[in-house]
Amino acid sequence: MFNIGGKVLCMSFIENTHSVAAASDNGSIHIFRVHYISAGKYGKCEAVRKITLDNEYAVTMEHYTTGKDSG
Repeated sequence: MFNIGGKVLCMSFIENTHSVAAASDNGSIHIFRVHYISAGKYGKCEAVRKITLDNEYAVTMEHYTTGKDSG
C-alpha cells in the first residue's frame, strides 16, 4: 500500500469515482483511485494527487456535490 508519511486522521470516499481521500497529521492529503475491473472486482490502487498544507493539518473531511456534472 501507500505510505502517506504520518498518522491518518480522517478519510472520505469520493462519490462515483472509486476514489478515497486520506488526510495525515503531517499536513498531507492524498487521493487514491482504486481501479474497477468488473462485477464488483477491483484492481490496483493508484495515487492520483497529493496536497500539502503548511503548518496545519485536516481533522475532518466531507464529500459534497456541487450539482454540476463533471463528465
